[in-house]
This record gives sequence, C-alpha cells and structure tokens, in this order.
Amino acid sequence: AASAAPTLRRPPGRDARVSRAAIAPLASPVPGVTRSEAFASPVPPVPPAGTLAGAASPVSAASPASAAAAAARPVQVQLDTRLAQADSGERAALLTQVLRSDTSASIRRTAAWGLERYVERADVTTALAQALRGDASGSVREMAAWALGGGDDTPTARAGLLAALGSDRDATVRETAAWALAQVTDDERADDVERALTTALRDDVAAVRATALWAIGTLGNGKAPATVGDALVDRDPRVRSMAAWVLFRREDPATLPVIERALGKEDDPRIRVALIRALGTMGDASAPTLARLLDSPDRDVRAAVVAALAGQNSAPWPMPMPRPRPFP
Repeated sequence: AASAAPTLRRPPGRDARVSRAAIAPLASPVPGVTRSEAFASPVPPVPPAGTLAGAASPVSAASPASAAAAAARPVQVQLDTRLAQADSGERAALLTQVLRSDTSASIRRTAAWGLERYVERADVTTALAQALRGDASGSVREMAAWALGGGDDTPTARAGLLAALGSDRDATVRETAAWALAQVTDDERADDVERALTTALRDDVAAVRATALWAIGTLGNGKAPATVGDALVDRDPRVRSMAAWVLFRREDPATLPVIERALGKEDDPRIRVALIRALGTMGDASAPTLARLLDSPDRDVRAAVVAALAGQNSAPWPMPMPRPRPFP
C-alpha cells in the first residue's frame, strides 16, 4: 500500500510562484509521454535554478523573491527529499492534496495538470472530477477537464465532463469538456455522449459549438444528427467549416439536401470547398450536384469537384483540431 502523503503547509506570505516551482517536478512528465501530452504538450513551470537541486539561488538575498524562496525552503527541502524515492502513488497523493487544499488557484491548476499523468488511478479521477465540479476557479476547472481527457471512459469522468459541458459558467471549461469527451468516450457510450454534444451546438459561444462539432465528428459514424446540418448556416465561419467536416466524416447521403442548400448561401470559398468534399463521400447520389459545380468560375471549387469525382476526395482534407489545450 502507498504511504500516506505528507502534509504540505505554506508559510505565511509565501509567493505562489515558489509553490508552483516546488510542485513542478511532481507534475513533470518523466519518463514517457501520455497520449494527451502527445496532442497538447503543455509545459509545467520551471523551478528557479538551484531551488530544488540544493545549489545557491542566483537571486539577491535582499530581494523579495529571495525572501519568498527562503520562506518556502522547508517545503522545498521536504519535496526534494521525497522526490528521489517517491513512487507514482505518492506523487499522485501529493498532487491530489495540493489540488484539494492549496489556496492559490494557479498552484491548484498546475497540480491538476500534473495529475493527468496518473489519471488512470481511480482516486485521481475522483479528485479531478471533484475539482471540475466544485473548484471556484475556472482555470482550475478547465485544467481538470483537460486532465480527465487523458484517461479512460469511467462513469466518474464521463459524468463530470457531461455536467461541465452542459452547465459550467465558464466557456473555456465547456469547450475543454467537449474536447475531453471525444478523447475518453468508448464506442458503447458514443450515442449518449453525442446527444449531449448536439445540445452544446446551441451554446452562445462559437468556440464551444465548434469543438462540440469536432467531438461529434471524432466520435461517430453513420447517420449525422440533424443539428449538424443546422450548423452549416451558423453565423461563425469556423463552426460552419467544422460542420462540413463532420458531414464529410459521416458520409451520410441523407444530408445531401442540406449541403446543397448551404452551398447556395455560402460565400466563404474555403467552406464551399469543404462542402464539396463532404458531397464527394456520398457516391452517385451527389453526382448531379457535382456536375453543376463544374461550371463554377472559382478554380478551387472546380478542383475540389474534380478531386471528388476522381475518387481523391480525402487526400487534401486537413483535419480540423480544436484550439491548443490549456497550459499551467
């Protein structure tokens, strides 16, 4: 059994930057790279030279930063002693304790980032889900959602992410929850999660709608939800482009009429090309529409049509991705 985690106490007036430097080695992804890190590659704060290695600090002894570092030294020494021998369970316990109890939001955020390494542990998943549900800071909740995206499809993680997607007051948290749901949801529960994601297409914030569409396109195959077709006339061009990508992925001939209507209204040439690529996945049903588009004065439109007719529709398609994930 893992040993009990030591209690970390911040001395009065301790600078939060020193705390972040102290816990960064616990969160550092060494050795190995998780699948979420391969996508996001967020970088934890780097401790000042010497603060964790025992070397002299280059900061002047008279400076405020030096005074803060001196005040934090007992905790730093405690962590430095533990680091060499701590196993993953103890590191996870230390970071969980920080996430639950530290008074600084920036420190809790860094702890949540570090816990992504250990998210396969049930106790870590629970701690992250609790932070996602109850932390007062939107930046901490956002990072907790991101960290849950590195784990498996567990009831705890899924329930926390679905709740955040539907009701968190911070748009960045809702957006990150949509992204994370696409990462963790397994095939058996994809339909249920997709229904929640389609509800998010009514979100007031375009970034949330766009990432919810990305998640729908990542999760499913077959018949496209009707709300994806509605998104083709969204006021935001990124949302419209992402909706076209989803229909490209779904290859659903039933969406042909809505794509044709969108083509008649769309004035962004890049989105018109995206819609043509979606048409190219629908076989003979789309041939009459593609034939009419061969008369377009737009060279890029004609090129996309010819690629679709020639069976090279997928080669030039750039897979859209949501914005970079949060950094601590």
